[in-house]
Amino acid sequence: MQRTIPFLAPLGLAVALGAWIVQQLRPLPGGLGPWLAAGLALVVVHLLMRWEDVARALGSRQTKYGASSVLFSLAFLGILGLGNFLVQKHTKRWDLTKTQRYSLQEPTLKLLAGLKDDVSILYFQTKDGLGDGRNALGDARDQMRAWELASPHIRVEYINPLVDAQKQREYDIKLVPTLILKRGARTERISGSSEQDLANAILKVTREGQKTVCFLEGEGEVNPDEGDPRGRGLSEGKKALEALQYKTKKFMLLRDNQVPADCSAVVVAAPQADLPVPAVDGLRQYVTAGGKLLVLLEPEFKDPQPNLRALLAEWNLIAGQDLVLDLFAARKFADRAGPETLVTSVSGSEEATRDLIAFHPVFHTARSIEAGTEGKPGIEARKLVWVDETAWKQLDFSDQALRSLQSASLRSQLTTVNVAALATIKAPSPAPTPTPTAVPGSTPLPDTETKTPEGRVIAMGDADFATNALYAMPGNSDLFENSVAWLAQDSDLISIRPKEQQEEGRLIIPDGQMLLLILFALAGLPGLFVVLGIATWWRRRS
Repeated sequence: MQRTIPFLAPLGLAVALGAWIVQQLRPLPGGLGPWLAAGLALVVVHLLMRWEDVARALGSRQTKYGASSVLFSLAFLGILGLGNFLVQKHTKRWDLTKTQRYSLQEPTLKLLAGLKDDVSILYFQTKDGLGDGRNALGDARDQMRAWELASPHIRVEYINPLVDAQKQREYDIKLVPTLILKRGARTERISGSSEQDLANAILKVTREGQKTVCFLEGEGEVNPDEGDPRGRGLSEGKKALEALQYKTKKFMLLRDNQVPADCSAVVVAAPQADLPVPAVDGLRQYVTAGGKLLVLLEPEFKDPQPNLRALLAEWNLIAGQDLVLDLFAARKFADRAGPETLVTSVSGSEEATRDLIAFHPVFHTARSIEAGTEGKPGIEARKLVWVDETAWKQLDFSDQALRSLQSASLRSQLTTVNVAALATIKAPSPAPTPTPTAVPGSTPLPDTETKTPEGRVIAMGDADFATNALYAMPGNSDLFENSVAWLAQDSDLISIRPKEQQEEGRLIIPDGQMLLLILFALAGLPGLFVVLGIATWWRRRS
């Protein structure tokens, strides 16, 4: 019996360590706890049966020095553990890639910052797909960690459907990855984990109700249902608005006599004919009552539009009867476009465009839209989009006039031309009503002050930028969607939409330079050290 006592503690440690290793590979019968308890019991039995030897060893000087070393080591490990705990609780990440490919985009951060309720994300993926969280270059855990750090209301649970068959059946998981987003009783299922997919899904489960964007029809306006990807339809813009949780519908003012009450914003997209007086009256009443209007115009190549121009002029938005041309457009597009194509700049001081300051939306066959300088009570007009100092207004649209344009003769006419402007319209405040005097000791009378509704109008001298053919141009889609979001007063949606990140730029080295680099690394650098070594040896020898 005495011979086996020295082996009890090593055996206990071996049992505990072996159980932990096996547990990492496959579940142990009864779990890890009983095995650890058995190993600890063997160590305790060893100490109890050799207690006299342990007490005698504790009294020696060598043991005291050893105990001090152990205490210092434990203190050092404690400091490391505390530091690790603090780092885990206050994580900071730096994305040093050129395109910020591992960072969430600004609109996503705005969306997450506005969350008030918890959103649970059930992430169904296999073990290989989930990764172990150590690969910073894109496994699922690292990708979702950015969402959890951006908001305390995001909770992610990772589920392997091959292991958890019960939840796989409960949520009917057939493909991976599948993400189930839950907020209260509302759920949303998506099959992709891109930033755009997740942001739209969070919008669906968190936004209360849906606003409606209404498209006017009846005078040859651009059709929001036309799906030709190279055509003049607005189907791409319509799909983008629906992804932002707007409802869309068409209406006809001459039939309905007024703008539908559920319209949060109205889009008038390039009518081919002038709007009839009843339609103009309906839009005027809608905006005066606090409605929101987006007017996309085209140059009046055929039919004049005095009624529509007069309506915009009431709000200090002056639509020119011209065609804006850019003298240097061909140079900007490497001779792939003519002067009718405009590379524009946007206002950095307006909420609708401040996040687009680095982008230059592309317009095609546009007319000028100026913010009028005439002071009108309750109306404030400001410029929104323009062409910088290389444009002029062409009043003669004939083919002969356009073909005879000479750059040299036009240089003196070049200037900055505005092609979009916005206006805010506040109706005159109603006359104040006398405030009844409260009887002393009675309940205070409620505040009956009414707020003046604010109408909003954006007028743009081009509709092509928002059509399917040009919607993918940098800045075009954002300008259209941000304009609608500003009109609908959805400030959390006003920003550049999350997009798939482009691949990082790669360093391309010519073959000759690559050969020189290889020779330097394999022969030049090692040879330099050999030469230095020989020189040092020779100097010491002599």
